[in-house]
Amino acid sequence: MLDLEMKYGYNDVSIVPAKISYVNHRSDVIPLYGHCMLPIFTAPMSSIYIKNNTSFFMNDIYDIVPRSVDIKDRLSTKLFGIWRAFSLSEIEKYFIENRQDDFTYKICIDIANGHLNYLYEVVKKLKSLYPRCKIMTGNIANPETLLIADNAGVDYIRLGIGSGSGCITSSNTAIHYPMASLINDCYRYKKQWNLKIKLIADGGIRNYDDVIKALALGADYVMIGGLFAECKDTNPNYYIKSNGVYCKANEEDLQNPDIQLYHKFYGMASKQGMKDLHLNKHTAEGITRYIPIKYDSLHQWASNMKDYLRSAMSYCNVKRLRNFIGTPKVTIISNNAKNAINK
Repeated sequence: MLDLEMKYGYNDVSIVPAKISYVNHRSDVIPLYGHCMLPIFTAPMSSIYIKNNTSFFMNDIYDIVPRSVDIKDRLSTKLFGIWRAFSLSEIEKYFIENRQDDFTYKICIDIANGHLNYLYEVVKKLKSLYPRCKIMTGNIANPETLLIADNAGVDYIRLGIGSGSGCITSSNTAIHYPMASLINDCYRYKKQWNLKIKLIADGGIRNYDDVIKALALGADYVMIGGLFAECKDTNPNYYIKSNGVYCKANEEDLQNPDIQLYHKFYGMASKQGMKDLHLNKHTAEGITRYIPIKYDSLHQWASNMKDYLRSAMSYCNVKRLRNFIGTPKVTIISNNAKNAINK
């Protein structure tokens, strides 16, 4: 059955400022939740994770420990208050078949297909055993799944299939729902059904403006992977491009300001990602890319993000982040308009 309604991605929309703004000073705007955290999660990917590195948290970004980290470390109570990713089979084995201490876990069930009925049956069991835990699942690309997830007890859900820079699911399976429309439609359903579930826009974030568009369309949070690879301190391994080939940078390369450095970035469904997870799959739905480093530090990127979000909120006559979510007027733009702003 063909749905004839046009769907749109981030590049197809822009935010319209308020008719008049009473925000006289941008310093009056707080682009953070609880005055301390940006509405941003790291993607649970090993290529942007460094063990015991607190740089994301120190820059007001929610960190998620990926599945590539040893299970003992992910179950450790030392990670209290920190999100950690588990596979569906790990949830069954370590949380349902074998009980953990009953404290408030923050669990990301890291599964590609968030439309599985079995996933929500497991969530119900998990919530019954650990009523205080917070559960994040995903990924979905059908707004109608939102009600099922909320009823099962999901607290946070990741929106988007095939949009990530390290993902090739859509180009191989044809499964996709353009992100701007997906967020907007999920937000409308959330309001219509009075759901408490939090929406996380996951994938397709190419720049600061995409983060802001996602929030304006109704996402409570945004999840970022590849964009963080542009920051020098998100991975200690650096590469250079020599004669068209990427190779490990040496100390001399690192000291040369004229040499472009790269980070190796890959999705967890890529061959490298599956190797990290000790999986033997023949078909990959992710790729490996070498991303040029643009920022000296994550702090530089996060500071820019706060400033740009603060500016956008002031244009829209909003002082608090929670009042920005889903409230600005968003309009569809033409190809000529896209070319004018994509400098």
